[in-house]
Amino acid sequence: MAVQRTASGSKPHYEEDWEKFEVYTTAGIFEQPKLAIIGNQKNYLSRSDDYGMNPVKITYNSVDSTELVSMERSVFHRKEAKLNFPKLGAYLYYPPLTIFRFFTLGGKGNSIIRIGKKSPPARVIYEELQEIRSEHGVFQPDHAVQLADLPPETKVIDGNFTVLPNGLVLTRGKLEGPYFVGTLEKRNYVVAKPNEHLFSKIFSA
Repeated sequence: MAVQRTASGSKPHYEEDWEKFEVYTTAGIFEQPKLAIIGNQKNYLSRSDDYGMNPVKITYNSVDSTELVSMERSVFHRKEAKLNFPKLGAYLYYPPLTIFRFFTLGGKGNSIIRIGKKSPPARVIYEELQEIRSEHGVFQPDHAVQLADLPPETKVIDGNFTVLPNGLVLTRGKLEGPYFVGTLEKRNYVVAKPNEHLFSKIFSA
């Protein structure tokens, strides 16, 4: 693996890393809750409502590191009081067995990856698309799209935008430009074609 950054400071290295990628991975989206990955096997649940993929809300009440300093002065003494106030908040997390679907170009990546802020391990199962063909026109990708990865001629027609530190991500998007179509289990999947100049190592393989 040519690129693996676990601690490289706060400065991004996108431009110098892109050209080293041997495998390109699209952004992921939720898979239907009727499917669960247990071990390295796909399991289809008998009832879709047995398992939900909705985020779970966790609330917390902790002592904040910010201190309120109060000074009391008189002729006879000086008193300094520091008070900590509780910090209330909440965050969302996705429960175990939540499924994300994404696509790779250039081959397979690792079978175990770490995701998110707390880096929990996640199992990845790769399935190869068949009868892949290149197309050009208006399409709706079956994955989220990192806009910075697209070729300059691709146009965004519609979709929902999420702002991340490394740029905009488009979900439920509608685009116009080059894309791939492949088949798996009698279903067609549409994958947006990334910029060949940014990911030259993938397309030259």
